[in-house]
Amino acid sequence: MLEGITTIIFDLGGTLKDEGVWEWHADYLEVKRLAKKYKIVIAANQPKMARKFIEHSKISSDISAIYLSWEINLHKPSKKFFQYVLNDLDLKPTEVVYVGNDLINDIRTPKKLGIRTIFITRPLKLIWMKNFVANLLFIHPDYVVKSIEEIR
Repeated sequence: MLEGITTIIFDLGGTLKDEGVWEWHADYLEVKRLAKKYKIVIAANQPKMARKFIEHSKISSDISAIYLSWEINLHKPSKKFFQYVLNDLDLKPTEVVYVGNDLINDIRTPKKLGIRTIFITRPLKLIWMKNFVANLLFIHPDYVVKSIEEIR
């Protein structure tokens, strides 16, 4: 799953934290394990207050970079959002995997750019209909996991 990967980019809402609230998922500390081998980045459609949430967490020292849509004025699923992150980190798409819970915002565009994708199947609350439509459009991730612990 991570062969040839140097950087894991995580979505925040629904992936690392619960949808719609400022609470981490139970497995978010698995990021510490991954950070021992990979550069960890968060790139998400989130307001500026998300930075404080991340920076005051137990994983803050393991995060190499944070890209929040409201700070960079680019939003997923825009191709420009993902290209901005790659360019800023001086990364090739083949060196990166993007982990997210939204097939349209987190999977479709990275795949088009040649970035490997991991879809994390959290209990769907706010985006269940969007993911249903994405399946009808044949948007499929490279890998599907139930938790961060499965990412190896």
